[in-house]
Amino acid sequence: MSLRFGQKVWVPCEVKPGAFSNERLVRVISPIGDWIGFAPTSVLKEPVVTGETAVQAMVLDVTGVELMLQIFGDALCNSAHADLLSRVTPVDAVQA
Repeated sequence: MSLRFGQKVWVPCEVKPGAFSNERLVRVISPIGDWIGFAPTSVLKEPVVTGETAVQAMVLDVTGVELMLQIFGDALCNSAHADLLSRVTPVDAVQA
């Protein structure tokens, strides 16, 4: 899979209820590092209240099998997230 800067991808995650009905507490766990923060339900692949889904992110950099992402949400610590290329899938180019 060939990804480039600015491309949107889905990143697997776990979610729990957030403070508001239209947000979730999101946790992305990868072999490289974790990301925890709050994200609106509009950037989740399936807006489940609790469980597994995927969150949208933008590709910042690709280096071999690793990539740096900006997850669409408010991080509790680091805003950028490092992950493996094999764990993400591109968001469809045609969206409603």
